[in-house]
Amino acid sequence: MKKLILILMLLFPVIAEAGLGSDLLSGWDFTSGWGEAGTTTIINATTFEVASTGGIYKGGLIPKGYTYRMTISGTRTSNDIVIYDSTSGGETIYSSSGSPFATTFDFIPSATSNGNLYI
Repeated sequence: MKKLILILMLLFPVIAEAGLGSDLLSGWDFTSGWGEAGTTTIINATTFEVASTGGIYKGGLIPKGYTYRMTISGTRTSNDIVIYDSTSGGETIYSSSGSPFATTFDFIPSATSNGNLYI
């Protein structure tokens, strides 16, 4: 079953005593610097489609040892939206079965994270 996902994301490192750092996804665009995994096709700057398995990822975005604050919102046509802190062996940092979805949360990449953000 295909799922079409439209997303708006903001990702900030949380800097102790200084509050939030700069938006790491400022000017983000799925067509620039994001990879496709499995049966995924990036449609445009804010939309991707998964035919059966896979997702999209951005390498080196979330190094270990920092806390990050993510704001995410969007819609999906089927299946859950899940965000991982790695493209292999990482931990789930967000999951939603609703549509539309919208939330802000803090997370620390797991010990098994390879620094990639995988949706």
